[in-house]
Amino acid sequence: MRFPTRRFALLLAVGVAACSDGVGPVGEPGIGLQFSVEVPAAVSAAETTALGTAFDQVDSYRITVRDSVTGSILKADTIPVGSGLTQHRFDFDLPPSAVGLRARINVVGFAGATEMYRATAVTTIRAVTGSAASVVLAVRYTGPGLRGTVTDDAGTGLDGVSVGLYQAANLITSVNTEPDGTYLFLNVTAGAYSVEPTPPPSLFVCPVGRNVDFQASEALVADFVASVAPCEINLLVLAGGDFDNTRTVADMFANTPGVITDRFFFVSRTPGLSTLRQYDVVLLFTNGIFDETSVLGSELEQYVQVGGNLVIGSFYYQGRSDSGFGVPGWGGLENVDPFTGDVDPFTGRAGATYAANSLDGGSIVAHPLTLGVGSLTSVSGYSAGVLAKPTATVVASWTDGAPLIGYRILGGGQRVVGVSLFPAAADPTEVTGDVQVLWENAITWAGIAGGPTP
Repeated sequence: MRFPTRRFALLLAVGVAACSDGVGPVGEPGIGLQFSVEVPAAVSAAETTALGTAFDQVDSYRITVRDSVTGSILKADTIPVGSGLTQHRFDFDLPPSAVGLRARINVVGFAGATEMYRATAVTTIRAVTGSAASVVLAVRYTGPGLRGTVTDDAGTGLDGVSVGLYQAANLITSVNTEPDGTYLFLNVTAGAYSVEPTPPPSLFVCPVGRNVDFQASEALVADFVASVAPCEINLLVLAGGDFDNTRTVADMFANTPGVITDRFFFVSRTPGLSTLRQYDVVLLFTNGIFDETSVLGSELEQYVQVGGNLVIGSFYYQGRSDSGFGVPGWGGLENVDPFTGDVDPFTGRAGATYAANSLDGGSIVAHPLTLGVGSLTSVSGYSAGVLAKPTATVVASWTDGAPLIGYRILGGGQRVVGVSLFPAAADPTEVTGDVQVLWENAITWAGIAGGPTP
């Protein structure tokens, strides 16, 4: 069914038991609120069509009602609906204690396990013995395709910004952002793409573009910020272990143009996902083994999944579950990092063995990560014995064949770089050569891809 009037025939009746004395429910439940879900007038014709098609496919709704003040869930449920209907209608009862609360209602439509659209409204729950005025929820398409926003520094959407979808430097198609700054590409075939907005006059778009590896029937998000200032890379230097070397590492980037650096050393708490989301890239390393790596690693994996970029240096590899040191590992982060532990050829023990080493000049692949890197020697044995995963691309190796620099680009364009070298190694007593250039390349190449999406 299509909806040329932009209104969906979805009615959600929220019933609250009427109370005579404020103590408990009596009689039949009253109709507290009635919801209709409609397409905002400002969205594009393409999104309107996509929403109409999605309505035909939706077979269940997930309804969540929260107290908008405390965030606590008042009720959540998944309700199946039949296909081929002209409207979706059902009752959704709330406890009497919800009466009078300012509630946030989220309605998400699914086709199987695939989210197709969602809507949100905030309203006061009232006990009414009869029909109530309809509350309209503005629904937005969230199904398969590529979507995002272009906003200003304050988070306000920018209207009419041209966004191009490129493949191998060729423009495939382009769309203009809607009044709220959103854009949408539909019917995208599987493949690697670059999404690049055209900067509005006198503004810079950050990041300049986002690389995405789109899979069939996937929903990807790529957001951008247009600013009066050139793009900056917000870097968090993050470490844990026996010694805090974060200041030494952060000082490496004190004079790197466009890089703003903070640091965090793990003692008894993790930085938290809300903190990590503020950074375009995180540089992670350790100086000693600690037991909370799995907690920290899983938090970082969440950061990467929401669009964050990561650079990993030694002695991170000693903490991997395959290091041979009997440590708990890095949790979910081990699923996205580029390298695994090696096997010591002398002892046969698995894990991150370290040795003095030199860069193999013949192994260098032309890439922004290796630009200006021609020589490098680990004097004190801080090159990690690691192996590259099949999904990683290695652009430089040590003379013993172990990878020095490798990376992965994930589906949403997130860049994860592995460097088998300790970033706090002192130059020239412990490491010599183009070490400063190497780390600056890693941070700028990963960070320029843009940080997490909201």
